[in-house]
Amino acid sequence: MMNYADLGRVYGECILYWMIENTVEMQAINIMAMQDGSGLTDIQFEIGMNWLIKNELVERPLAVLQ
Repeated sequence: MMNYADLGRVYGECILYWMIENTVEMQAINIMAMQDGSGLTDIQFEIGMNWLIKNELVERPLAVLQ
């Protein structure tokens, strides 16, 4: 059975995959486009972003909606 950390990793990997496929170096990332493109619901996206931040795979300012 999957726990919260496992789900965070799965959702985080969806977000990372989207970032690898769709971002250009030194270009601002549109958080809404990232969520839509990753195919995650609001709560799944939040869990995934929290996992990425906790594991230092993205910086905290990236997770702030503007």
